[in-house]
Amino acid sequence: MAIGILITLIVAIICGLFSNIGIVRFARTEKVGEAFAFGEIKKKIEEIGWANYIIALIVLVIVMVVIVFALAIIPIIGWILMFAAFPFLNILSARFISNLYDSAETA
Repeated sequence: MAIGILITLIVAIICGLFSNIGIVRFARTEKVGEAFAFGEIKKKIEEIGWANYIIALIVLVIVMVVIVFALAIIPIIGWILMFAAFPFLNILSARFISNLYDSAETA
């Protein structure tokens, strides 16, 4: 059972790494096939740099968790603010990933 959970976790992390760039490729080209062009996605991540890419995603997750946690610990009002903040957090993360994608072109 533990091996199954470990394999699931590894596959989820790999899918997460590729899905972010795949979503940007799909949004830019408006072609669904581009979201699944794993070879091209891998090249783009290599242009960004694997370490830079992973560190940037970790920083994004930490910032999101801190903001959500800070709002979640405030009773009632914090929960309402958290739901109001979700669209802005989604825009923030989408813009961050888009800028990260564009950083490969300037590197």
